Amino acid sequence: MLLLTICVSDAYGELPSRSQSFVLTPTDNTVVLDYLTVEESIQVSHADTLLSAEFYSFDKKSALFTFRWPSEWTSLPIALTIKWNYYPISLPRIFRLNDDPLEITSFQDSLSLPDVRQNINGIEGSSTNDRLTSSGSLTRGIIVGNTRDPGLESSLRFDLQGYLTDEVYISAAISDQNSIIQPEGTTQNLREFDQVYIRVNSPVANVQLGDVDVNLNRSQIVHVRRRLQGAVANSTTNLLGANTAVLSVQRGTFHAMEFSGRNGIQGPYRLTGSRNEQFITVVAGTENVYLDGFLLQRGEDLDYVIDYSLGEITFTSRRIIRNSHAIRVEYQYLSNSYTRSLMAFETDQKIDKSGRVEVGATYIQESDNINFGDASTLTDEELEIIRNAGTDQNAMRISGADSVGYRPDSPYILYTRVDTLINGVQSVIYRHIPGDRSGYFRVTFSNVGMGKGSYRRIGTNVNGIIYEWVGFGNGNYEPYRQLLGPQKTSILAVRGSAKILDGLKISSEWSGSSLNQNRLSRQVDEVQDQMLINKIELTGQDVYLGKMDLVAGFEFTGENYQFFDRVRNVEYDYLWGLREDALSNEHRYFAGSTFNFAEQSVFKYNWQKLDRTLRKGTRNDVLINSREENAPYLIANYGSLSSKGADENPTILISDFSGSGGYDISTKLVTISPQINYISELYEQSGVLVSDSLVRGNKYEEISPALSFYLKNGMNVALRYGFRIEKEVLDGRLHPSYQIQSPEIQLRYTHSSQLSTDTRVAYQASRPDSEYASRFGLGDVNGVAVRSSTVFGFLRNSIQNSILYDVMTESRSLLQETYLEVGSEFGQFVWIDLNNDGVRQIEEFFPEQNPNEGEFIRQLLPSDEVIPVVSLQARWNVNLDFIRWFPNWRNENTFTQILANTTYNSIIDIREQSETRDISEVYFLKKGALRNEDETVNGSMNWQQELQFFKRIPEWNIRLRSNLRKGMIRQLNGFEQNHLDEKMVIVEYRFPQRIQVGNEMLMMKKMNSSDGISSRNFEIDGWSVAPGMNIYLNSGSNVGIRTTFGRKKEVNGSEVRLFNITSDGNFYILEKLRALYRIEFRDMATNSDLNQNLAYEMTNGSGLGQSWLWNFGVQLQNSDWVRSSIQYDGRTIQGRRPFQTVRITVTATF
Repeated sequence: MLLLTICVSDAYGELPSRSQSFVLTPTDNTVVLDYLTVEESIQVSHADTLLSAEFYSFDKKSALFTFRWPSEWTSLPIALTIKWNYYPISLPRIFRLNDDPLEITSFQDSLSLPDVRQNINGIEGSSTNDRLTSSGSLTRGIIVGNTRDPGLESSLRFDLQGYLTDEVYISAAISDQNSIIQPEGTTQNLREFDQVYIRVNSPVANVQLGDVDVNLNRSQIVHVRRRLQGAVANSTTNLLGANTAVLSVQRGTFHAMEFSGRNGIQGPYRLTGSRNEQFITVVAGTENVYLDGFLLQRGEDLDYVIDYSLGEITFTSRRIIRNSHAIRVEYQYLSNSYTRSLMAFETDQKIDKSGRVEVGATYIQESDNINFGDASTLTDEELEIIRNAGTDQNAMRISGADSVGYRPDSPYILYTRVDTLINGVQSVIYRHIPGDRSGYFRVTFSNVGMGKGSYRRIGTNVNGIIYEWVGFGNGNYEPYRQLLGPQKTSILAVRGSAKILDGLKISSEWSGSSLNQNRLSRQVDEVQDQMLINKIELTGQDVYLGKMDLVAGFEFTGENYQFFDRVRNVEYDYLWGLREDALSNEHRYFAGSTFNFAEQSVFKYNWQKLDRTLRKGTRNDVLINSREENAPYLIANYGSLSSKGADENPTILISDFSGSGGYDISTKLVTISPQINYISELYEQSGVLVSDSLVRGNKYEEISPALSFYLKNGMNVALRYGFRIEKEVLDGRLHPSYQIQSPEIQLRYTHSSQLSTDTRVAYQASRPDSEYASRFGLGDVNGVAVRSSTVFGFLRNSIQNSILYDVMTESRSLLQETYLEVGSEFGQFVWIDLNNDGVRQIEEFFPEQNPNEGEFIRQLLPSDEVIPVVSLQARWNVNLDFIRWFPNWRNENTFTQILANTTYNSIIDIREQSETRDISEVYFLKKGALRNEDETVNGSMNWQQELQFFKRIPEWNIRLRSNLRKGMIRQLNGFEQNHLDEKMVIVEYRFPQRIQVGNEMLMMKKMNSSDGISSRNFEIDGWSVAPGMNIYLNSGSNVGIRTTFGRKKEVNGSEVRLFNITSDGNFYILEKLRALYRIEFRDMATNSDLNQNLAYEMTNGSGLGQSWLWNFGVQLQNSDWVRSSIQYDGRTIQGRRPFQTVRITVTATF
């Protein structure tokens, strides 16, 4: 076989490789790779980070890849990308060499049948199809249980790539799986889990079906940038033109949100929907974030990170946020509104081969579906309201209360309607009264703004978000739902250009738009308008000392013209002083020149005049950009606006300047780059009656010198100091408001594999002027953002260290613990109605004990209350392994052999969110400042240690483990603290006769205190001993048995005696049948009565008395292409009916 492998490798030259993404869980953590996978070639990455080999194992005989789930990770599914090389030889799917046993991990905590994913290379047929590769699986299944509704399971995954013909290439990823996991918005490049597409590429056309990204931008007026589901086709016509067609359904609703920053608060800034919906889910990768008009980049080491699941943006230390910052975010978010389709076509053609005359057109139609034949989200009554409302949004506002009948086990919060008198007026309010049989209203509340509503969110022990009536003007919510009329927008743009002479070009583009704001209403007429741009350009003209370009033109925009995606400058309205003006017809005249007076130097001047019904203005902009080699560089930009308002509209004056200059000084050892930056901006809005008095305005000036050092040894150091003065209107005049100082330092250094560091420190001190501070009650605001990532090793890298330190000032909401029903595929918690009242209470949710048992996930939702905090994360990881000192340890003495096979791992992770005023105490990790009851919002410390002996001696496995965890969190429903201290000794020995014996000894202390949920208050200490044995059979099967003895004692004297015995096994029968089982008997005896939560903690989740837990599974390889499995799981709880689930699946691989 080895000779055959080598021959095949030589025949194929470079070995083929695969790269696939898999979604794994702690219990479903195995996949099958190609049988002749080159083990050394395996690369595993998560969230764009390459993982070391300690995180996984690979068995060559079975091609089974197993991921070792880190203990500090949560149990939520994660996506891994695995890349490997393989020898392209066809082999049977099940085989063994010399009847060697398959290695099975002993003492497994759970039983599961892995989702085996097999890859088959090539599709037999013609020589053309030999270049196609495919892989995939099709699974159908059913899951039933006595405590849950039956459910169907279905999954399809098919990957295909290769050449259909010599010029046509196809790639496809088809799946019907849906994941609740959103990509992490902490990296510049996203990794998406469920992207489905078919792409066909040829020299003249490209077609993509499925999940597509559309970007139409060849028009000056109409742009489209969307993430869609549908079809996109691109074609070219003999190099004379290009065409694009789009037909799709939008994955989310597009929205743009603008808001101001807050001094020193890096975030999170919460995004909302177009109707002020809270907790929106942003479609991953659709956001554009602008800060003062500049487009930012996503990433922990760049400008911002985003939580797509909660719609929250946090800025990094590269961007220290201030009150004066204007932030704009454009994004798509998931909504339960109408299904919205988009149809678009764009074409550009050259009339002749010379390309002097070009014509083009863009057409877009975006419309909401009005075919409600299969829709159930709107009732007939609601449809009639929309039809009669026209465009009046207030007329589409309906009561949020819906009578659904009383159910003691209702999956949602029920409210009681209370008729009462308020200030002598008959009124209706809604109250949640647990157990009240007259509470049969399901009520939807809408956020109407702070201090504009009558209800507020409160925290209780009931699972879900509850609203409480507090009187008008004292809350943020009202019990109503806002309906929307289905809309339709159509835009057509036609354009043409002609090169009359060399360098002389004229162009024109006209666009018409049509908007129907309510397609259901006969009272609504389509609003139509137009936009026109005419332009003449003269380019490449030789003049004295250089070349010059000239441009002039005219633009008309109708009052009701509808833009699709933004085409103008993101600060267009601000630069023209239009933010408070009503829409009107707009005429804009422009002329400009560009003078290239050197190879890398340019001078630009633009003049513009704007004419609106209520405003007329003139704007001038000048730019100088010089970057000549061996000379200082200079960038300067100046702009000014003079705008007069008609009638009672104010006069607006704006001037802004930004400049930067510097020079690179290079020597043999270092390059030094001094730099100076200066920014100023003035905005003045004068009143009509008193022309010399300012109604509104601001001014700021900022100078920031910087100095950078680039050393030849790999070290980069950058220093910057910013000084800023801000002024705002006070008594009709600009008066100093804030003085801001912001020093920054960044250090980057890499020296081989033993040392690398990347550290950035940014500080901002904002101090208000004394008169301004006394008038508005303001004080100093300080903010610090530090991020440092350092890796270093010493003693031949036998001791490796990794340190992360990340701290910033931000705002955080109190969190509310809730449990969402998501089904068994992702569920991790079960609900046990302890008091039989049918109300889902927080203390009645427990982690699942068996696979497929959980139906809920825990979600911590942010409340409306926002608190400024100092946020800290510090992590220190130490790995000690002296094998590098003793590569030939087998030939050394006993002490050396023990030392060479002794390893130590330690991870200390500290997280803190604190309200402290002395932020330096948190920055320097002072003990009294961390997990402080008076100031901590959320804090934790987790220290995990492991000392392993005989690591490379297969017969022995001796480990000493320690886990110390302390936590403190202030939630909406109360304050909670926890403490866990575990010490564990594991000793295992494997005899040559395939018998492995072992013992686990545990000492633990656990404390929890909660002032919101009294049943979560306990203090427990205990011990346990768990001897066991595993027998490996010749057929690759194994069977094991383990017993556990122990005691746990609560501080009030309650005691539990623990005993359980577990047997598990894994059997291969006739090479096609695999059977697995796990049976556990538990006996928990106590000397007193315990509440259910305390009983859960003291019995490791099994409950008091005698109980059983079982897992049985059979997997049959029906053929090379089909396998089927049956899994039966269950457990008993004393005094309650048992949990039982049966899962049957059939999977075909191809």
